[in-house]
This record gives sequence, structure tokens and C-alpha cells, in this order.
Amino acid sequence: MINVDIFALLQTVATIAVTFAGFGAIASNLHGSSTTSPMHASQLRTMVESSLIAMTLALAPCGFALFEMPEQTLWRTSSILAIVVFAAPQPGLIRRLRIVARTGNFPWPLFAANALLFGATLAMFLLCAFGAPLAGNYGATYFAGLLPVLIVEAILFSRLILSFLPPMNTD
Repeated sequence: MINVDIFALLQTVATIAVTFAGFGAIASNLHGSSTTSPMHASQLRTMVESSLIAMTLALAPCGFALFEMPEQTLWRTSSILAIVVFAAPQPGLIRRLRIVARTGNFPWPLFAANALLFGATLAMFLLCAFGAPLAGNYGATYFAGLLPVLIVEAILFSRLILSFLPPMNTD
């Protein structure tokens, strides 16, 4: 069996999440436009919010571990926090994603993929919160909940960068 330090892995997830937000903000500033379009602002805001949520959820178990609580309590508490933190901004995120999707910069299949990934995230956190982790491993189930959030961030980041590129001339 491979020994994985789940807390080091969660800290890496937090770092990746913040990196997406930072590079997205830098790309927006380097875009060269003196004003940001509402579409770009919406994309950047959605990506930054998603990044901050992922960072918070990745660091929460690390913080709770400092209180030396039992492992099951640590993961269940982290998962309950994750459900609250993750679910609260979703209506606004989904509304902004739909607005961006209508502009044609965020195709509906990607919107659907994001919705499925968010559903997978919520399912993993619910499994942990209600004491039914996959294969009896709370840390792995919690991480499985964070992984789709990083995938969504990668999608949002790529769409943001692509929106700054000029249309390709295929002639």
C-alpha cells in the first residue's frame, strides 16, 4: 500500500487553487485593455471565487487537525463546512456561468460538465459528512470531493485565457 500524506496533498491543492486565481488575474491585467468587459469580469470573478473556495476547503482539515480531534470527527466536520462553503455561492456562480455561456465563450457542454463536477463534489462531501466514506477512507473521499473543483478551475482558467486571444483566421 502506498503511504500518502493527505495533509501535504491538501496543502498542494490549496497552492494550485491560489495559483489559478493569481495567473487568471495576471492574464486579465496583461490583456492590455484599459477596461475589462463584463464577460471577462464575470469569468475572472467566477474563477477567483472557485479558487478561494477550493483553497479554504483544502486547508480546513489541516486547521481542524491542530485541535487533535478524532480522525472521523475531523473529516466529518470538514465535510459539513465544505457543504456550507461550497453550496452557499453556487446560485451566483451558476447564474454567471449561464450568462457567460450565452455569449458563446463557454459552450453548453462545458457548462454541463461543470454542473456534473460540482454534483460529484457535493456527493463526496455528503458521503464524508454522513459517515459513509468511499472504501472507509475519509481523507480519500474528501480529496475526491476537491479534485472536481480543481478540474472546474482548470476549465474556467482555460476559457478565460482563450477569451483573450484574438479569433483565429482560418482563411
